[in-house]
Amino acid sequence: IISVRGNEVTVNSSEEISRIRALSLNGTTMYQTGDCGMSTHFTLSAGVYVIKAENVAGDQQTVKIVVK
Repeated sequence: IISVRGNEVTVNSSEEISRIRALSLNGTTMYQTGDCGMSTHFTLSAGVYVIKAENVAGDQQTVKIVVK
């Protein structure tokens, strides 16, 4: 589950998260982390991003978000 409150992005999963990437619409990686347990949060500047999250089982979720 990916949620946004203000400029904070939260990613929660029922399984261990192996990788998270936040990409600008032009494809630039704005944030990236790995091995973050079952929950993590980070901040982004205002804009539109594509968040890609993958768990240790290989399941992926891709979501477009707006940070205000």
